[in-house]
Amino acid sequence: MFELYPIVSFILIYLCLYKSLCQELCWRSTFLVTSLVWGLLVVISTELLSIFHLITFEFILLFWVSITFISAYWFFAVMKGKKFPVTFSFSDFSYFDLLILFAIGFFVITIGLLALWFPPNTYDAMVYHMGRVIHWIQNHSIAHYPTNIYFQLIYPPWAEWAIMHFLILSGDDRLSNLIQWFSMVGCILGSSLIAKHFGANVRYQIIASLITTTIPMGILQGSSTQNDYVVSYWVVCFVYFFLLWKEKLSWIYFSATSASLGLAILTKGTAHFYSFPFLIWFTAITIQKFKWNSCKLFFIIAIIVSSINLGQYKRNPNLYGDPATRTREMIVQDISLPLFISSLVKNIGYNSLTPFWKSNMFMEKVVYGIHKKLGIDTNDPRTTFQGSFNLKEHPFQEDYAANPLHFLIIIVCMIIFFTTKYQRDVKDLSKYCISVLSAFLLFCLILKWHPWLARYHLALFVLWSPFVSIVLFRFHHPLRKVISGGLPFVLILTSLPWLF
Repeated sequence: MFELYPIVSFILIYLCLYKSLCQELCWRSTFLVTSLVWGLLVVISTELLSIFHLITFEFILLFWVSITFISAYWFFAVMKGKKFPVTFSFSDFSYFDLLILFAIGFFVITIGLLALWFPPNTYDAMVYHMGRVIHWIQNHSIAHYPTNIYFQLIYPPWAEWAIMHFLILSGDDRLSNLIQWFSMVGCILGSSLIAKHFGANVRYQIIASLITTTIPMGILQGSSTQNDYVVSYWVVCFVYFFLLWKEKLSWIYFSATSASLGLAILTKGTAHFYSFPFLIWFTAITIQKFKWNSCKLFFIIAIIVSSINLGQYKRNPNLYGDPATRTREMIVQDISLPLFISSLVKNIGYNSLTPFWKSNMFMEKVVYGIHKKLGIDTNDPRTTFQGSFNLKEHPFQEDYAANPLHFLIIIVCMIIFFTTKYQRDVKDLSKYCISVLSAFLLFCLILKWHPWLARYHLALFVLWSPFVSIVLFRFHHPLRKVISGGLPFVLILTSLPWLF
C-alpha cells in the first residue's frame, strides 16, 4: 500500500495544475507538465537522500507522504468549493473515433496487465537495470560501487531511480515495469498533442496516438524495465513544449522545455541524438527573436539541464576521469561517406525485419549486396560494435524487434510530403520533419551498429507518428477517406502478434 503515495501525489499534483492552468493547458498537456514535476521530485529526493546514505524505506516513505500531504493541501486551497473544470466529452467523437480509442485502450490496458503480471525477466533487466537498483538499495546510496559491469555505473539512471522508489515502497518488483508503461501512455498523449499543434483535427490526433500505440518495439517495451520508452517520453515532452514556447514565448513552456531535456539526458545517452537538431532549431529561433538577449536564455537552459544531471556528471568523472570514457567503444571510429552510407543502409535494413523468413533473407542479401558495391565489409569494426548484421533475430523480442510497417508508412508519407507543395504549407512542419530526419541521420553517422540497435529507434518512430497523421490529414486525394479509414484497422491487426 505504501507504493500508492507516489501515485496519489501524481494525481493530486495533476488536479492542482489542471485547475490552476486550465486556461493555458488542456488535460493532456497538463499530464505532461505533471510528469515533469514528478520526475524532478524523483531527482531531487534521490540525490539529496543519497548524500547522507538515507535511501531507505523510512526516508523514501517520509518524502512521498510529505509530497502527498502538501499536494492535498494545495488541491483544497485551489478548489475552495469551486467546481472542477471538465473539458472532455464523448460527444466530441464519432463512432469511428470511439472505435479507435477503444483499440488504443485495449492495447494500453493489455500491456499494463502484462507489465503487472510478469516480473522483470530480460537479460538487460537482470544484468543492468534491476542490478543497479538492488545495489543502490543495499548501499542506501546511488554512489558508484565496485562492479565489473561498468554500464550499471556510467549509464544515465533516471528510469532506474523511479523503479527504485517503487521497489523500496512495495518491497518487491511487481511495479517495476510500470515506469515504461507509464511512459508509453505519455508518448501516446504527447504524439496527439504534437499533431494538434500542427492543425490536426480530433480524428487525426487519435490516429497519431494509434500509430504510436501500435509500434511493435513499443508494444514489447511497454511491459519491460528497458528505458527506451522513458527517454522517448521525455524527448516528446521536450519537442512539444519547445513548439509551444516558440509560439507563445511563455516561461512555463520554456521551463518545461528545459526540464524535459534535462530528464531525457538523465535517462539515456541517445537523448543527445534525438534532441540535437531541435536544439539547433531552438538556437536559431532564440537568436532571431531575442538577438543578444538570447544569451540569457541559453544560460538558463544550460543551468537547468546541468542541475538535473549534476550528480551523474560528477560521479562518472570521479571514477573514470572522463564521463564518456567507457562509451567511446560505441562511437564510429572513422567518418566518411562510404561508412556513413554503410551505417545508414544497416539501420534502414534492420527495420525491414518481419516474422517472414524469406523477406528477411531477401533484405539481408540486399544489404550485403550494397556493401559489396561500396567495397566495404558489412561488419567493418569501424561501424559495427558487436555481432554481425543479420535479419535472423527473433522479431518478437524487445531487444531485436523492428517496425517494418510503420517504417514503410513513414517513407511513403515523406515522399508525399516532399513532392506535394500544399503539404509543406503547414507552418514549421518542414522544419519538424527535417529535425526528426536529421536526428536519424546523426544517429547513423555517430553510433555504431549492433544487434539491439533497433530499440534505440523507438523515440524516432514516436516523433514520426504526428507527422504521418498530418500528412494523411492534408492528403487531398479521392482515396484519402479510404486510406484514413483503413489504415487504423491495418495497424491494429498487424500489431496484434506483438501484443500476444
